[in-house]
Amino acid sequence: MRYVRARQPEQKAERREHLLTTARAMLESGEDVRTLSLNALARRAKMTKSNVYRYFESREAVLLALLEQEWAAWGDDVRSALPIRQGGHKTQPEVLVARCFARTLVRRPLLCLLMSVLCSVVEQNVSEEVLGAFKRGGLEFANTLAVFVETTLPGTSRHMWLHLILDVPVVVTGLYPFAHPAPNAQRAMQDPELHVFRRSFERDVERFLHALAICMHGSSG
Repeated sequence: MRYVRARQPEQKAERREHLLTTARAMLESGEDVRTLSLNALARRAKMTKSNVYRYFESREAVLLALLEQEWAAWGDDVRSALPIRQGGHKTQPEVLVARCFARTLVRRPLLCLLMSVLCSVVEQNVSEEVLGAFKRGGLEFANTLAVFVETTLPGTSRHMWLHLILDVPVVVTGLYPFAHPAPNAQRAMQDPELHVFRRSFERDVERFLHALAICMHGSSG
C-alpha cells in the first residue's frame, strides 16, 4: 500500500504518526540515528519524499518529534514510579528522585539515544520556529513534572526539581556515549586494568543527578 496525499486533518495526523512510528521502528531495529535519511524513511513508510516534506521540514524534525514523544512518555513513567515520601521516611528526596529518574531513563533507550545527539545532530537542521516550539514545549513539560515531584515529596522545592529535570539531557549526553562505547573500546576495556573506564549508565546517571540535586539543595538553603 502506498499512501496518497492526505487532505483532511485526521488524515494528516494519521500520516504524520505513521512516519513517526516508521522512524521509531527503524531506529529500534538498529538504524544509525546519524545517517537515517528521509529517502529511507519515505521508502519504508511507502510514501514519496515530497509527501514526507508536507509533515516534516527535515529528517532532524522527525527526530525532534520522536524525542518529544519519548520525553512525554518518560514523564508518565516518572509519575508512576516515584514513591510518595511519607512523614518520617529516612530516604532523602534527592536520593528518591535521582534513583527514579535513572531507573526510568534506562528503560527508554531511544529517549537516551536521541538526547545524547540532541545538540550534535537533532538540532542542526531545523528552523528556529520548529526549534523554538520544541524548547517551549520542553519547558512546559519540565515545569509540570517539577510541580508533580514537589507535590509528591512535600517540603521540597519545585524550582530545584525544574533545574534538575532540565539537566537530565545534559547528564545523558555526557554519559551515554561512555556507557555505550564502540565495539573495539568494549573489547579493550575487558582488560582488568582498564575496568575503571567502564560505565554503568543507570548507576552513573543516578550518581550524577544525586550530586546535582545535593548541590542545588545546598545553594538554595
